[in-house]
Amino acid sequence: MVRSEKHNVQFLYLHCLVALLGLTLLSVAITGDNARAEANYESIVLSPDTKEVNIAPYLWWSQDKEASILLEDIVYQRVALTWRKGTSENPNFGLNTPPYWFRLNVTNPTTREFERWLEIQYPVLDTVEVYLLTDGYVLASYRTGDALPFSHRPVANRHFVFPLKFGPQQSYEIFIRVKTEGSMQLPAVLWEPQLFLDEDQWLLAAQLLFTGIMLAMAGYNLILWILIRDSIYGLYVAYVVSIAIVQLSLHGTSYQFFWPDSPGWNQHQLIFFIGTSMIFASLFSYRYLDLHTQHKGLGYLILSGVVLGVASSIMALSAPYVMALKLAMFTVFLLSIILLGSGAFLWWLGTSNAPIFTIGWGIFLIGNISIVLTKIAVLPNLHIIEYGPQIGSTAEVFLFSLALAQRINQERKQRLLMQERALQLEREAREAQQETLEVQQQTNEELERRVALRTEELKTALSTLSRVNSQLRELAVRNELTQLYSMDQFRLHLQEEWSRCARSVSSLSLVLIKVDNFEQVNKNYGQVAIKSYLKELGKKLEDLTERAGDRAYRLSEDEFALLLPHSAIENALQVAEHVRSYSEAKLMVVEGHRFTVTLSIGISNEIPDISDSMEGIIRRARSAIETARNQGGNAVQFSLDS
Repeated sequence: MVRSEKHNVQFLYLHCLVALLGLTLLSVAITGDNARAEANYESIVLSPDTKEVNIAPYLWWSQDKEASILLEDIVYQRVALTWRKGTSENPNFGLNTPPYWFRLNVTNPTTREFERWLEIQYPVLDTVEVYLLTDGYVLASYRTGDALPFSHRPVANRHFVFPLKFGPQQSYEIFIRVKTEGSMQLPAVLWEPQLFLDEDQWLLAAQLLFTGIMLAMAGYNLILWILIRDSIYGLYVAYVVSIAIVQLSLHGTSYQFFWPDSPGWNQHQLIFFIGTSMIFASLFSYRYLDLHTQHKGLGYLILSGVVLGVASSIMALSAPYVMALKLAMFTVFLLSIILLGSGAFLWWLGTSNAPIFTIGWGIFLIGNISIVLTKIAVLPNLHIIEYGPQIGSTAEVFLFSLALAQRINQERKQRLLMQERALQLEREAREAQQETLEVQQQTNEELERRVALRTEELKTALSTLSRVNSQLRELAVRNELTQLYSMDQFRLHLQEEWSRCARSVSSLSLVLIKVDNFEQVNKNYGQVAIKSYLKELGKKLEDLTERAGDRAYRLSEDEFALLLPHSAIENALQVAEHVRSYSEAKLMVVEGHRFTVTLSIGISNEIPDISDSMEGIIRRARSAIETARNQGGNAVQFSLDS
């Protein structure tokens, strides 16, 4: 925001008046919560170590009920705002349509300039305005929101991120104006930019992982739908796609990657897809629980979710946002309870397909009810609750996919029982009446055709299972705890690199690592502590295998290895010393225990001969380890003997 020249002059007059009055002005009693004395507001103090600050404890807020207050009105005290101190870690005001103003103070007492990024971690706010002021002057201003094109954001991110610079030995005020027709929340953090980028990569990876899982489930069942021609698989695919879009929209991912130039559609699509997800959830449940053939009263109750879902989708495109949002949340809340209760009732009656259905909806229900309660400010806006629906949705689609696979198996058994019954009827009919033989033969041929079709489908499913087993075997080559390669892979890779280095006449280095006093550490601090250390060591070894061909292994409980092809002894010594010093300096704090662990490391290096055995390089490395351990451990030894 650019201040007018008239306002600048007024502000200078105000400062002159304050200088003339001096201490007299300080004696005047300023009444009301709208007093702007900086002493009333605790300030965030910046330093090189201030890299991540939750601003909630420093926030003051005020509601603009008339939606008419401008920043100038606050700066020049044209309006009497009532500022209130925030009381929660994540400010949440429920469903409120009037705009809210927030303010906080930031002080930089150092002689350095700091850049910090203000992240607002709630991406479904309609408009967000951020102003950075010092001495009443606006240094930076931003205006964005999910009602504006994505390109308006100063930093391309699914959340709202605002870069701010704080000069040395200065005090600043940050004003934030938020207007939204949905849930009014302001979870926000002041970040050091590089730390924000590092942390955000992991969160973005989680969103992409969630998207990949949902697409995989939808794609797999889409293929089954095409092959089997059973509408239940189509309903399931539509439900998975709808619920995936809902979850991605709640976290801003869909707006960033799917329709960044369509803010109008983005305003309505969340409620629209909530409605469609409830439509397809109701229809899928109706078919899966076979309510069209039994318990019809319960079926009509579940189908009421279709009516509510259709109403939500229509209102999303035509009705006021708040009204549509309230109906959508009511639909999610009510239908989740209906589906969970129906599944539990049928489970109690002994229906075979009810247990998995009930468990899946139970997991989903926990996440959805919790997120609804946060939107209306009944529960606090915690990170685990924000990501709860995605976790619940992922677990639910996995369980429902298993349920559909079980359905295929049940149908196959039913077909086999039908075939057996048909053969029995055929024998009885042959004895009773010869004239029915031709009809029975035709029936048998039809049954055989159906069995052949189901057999082909089973072959397809078994082929898919075979591919999954191949993937599981690939995972088995790594140690479960450290994610390093296993002993079998060590032997295989050593043989390959031995032959490769022999052909290229290149040196091969083997680094064997032994944990000192492994049993004593395990006895003193417990399995949790030693496992935590082994995980950290595994990560460190994996980080050191950056070159092509370098690999890390866990050979036994306390023994590890690094295979370094085309590596001179100097490089191997440098890597080994780096690992040893890292472990010696690494202070582990686990369950109240504080300890360090040392390593004995042996190195063997040689240029392989294709006619020689690779056992020699292993033997020499182990001999070097023994030398290190005999000297008290926590040392690196190497052997060049042939």
